[in-house]
Parts: sequence; structure tokens; C-alpha cells
Amino acid sequence: MSTYAVYSYAAPTTKGDSTFYAFSGAKGEKMTVKLYSQLFIDPVSKKTYKLTADVKVGAANYRGGAEQPNADQAAAKAAQKAAMEDRAARQKAAAEQKKK
Repeated sequence: MSTYAVYSYAAPTTKGDSTFYAFSGAKGEKMTVKLYSQLFIDPVSKKTYKLTADVKVGAANYRGGAEQPNADQAAAKAAQKAAMEDRAARQKAAAEQKKK
């Protein structure tokens, strides 16, 4: 069984070489993410990451590797968002047309 949660997002803060993100869920649950410059080697894939991420969700703590998004990833994300917005606009227009 999977669970799905929506968290509100606050702008990140930085301190030294660390970046901090804080999120709040609708039911008061908290999630924090700390990204910092320290190599992290994934024990399963043996892939090396330039950043380490410490994630806290409620009382649970997790650590893993992280990457900075590159221009290609940012462009792909922007294109995906534009496609989703276009689809939503077309669905809204179709619903409006159906009402007439």
C-alpha cells in the first residue's frame, strides 16, 4: 500500500554549504531536507553523488545522495508543466463547451 501526502513549500534557506528545505502537511506533519556538499556513495548501485541529503519525515530520518538539477532536467520539467497546464486548459474548455 502506498501513501500520498501534499506538503506546502517554503523557500529554501542556506547556511554555509548547506541548503535547508521545510515542508508542512495539511494535517500538521513536517518534513525537512538538508542538502550539503559531501560525497555519498549509494551502497546498492555504487553510484557516487556530490551532495548528501538528510531527510526527516515526522520522527523518521533518512540519508541519501542528491544531485543538482541541470539545464536539461529544468527544461524537461518546464515542458512537462506546460503540457499539464495545456491539458488542463483543454479539459476546461471541453467542459465549458459541453455545458452549452
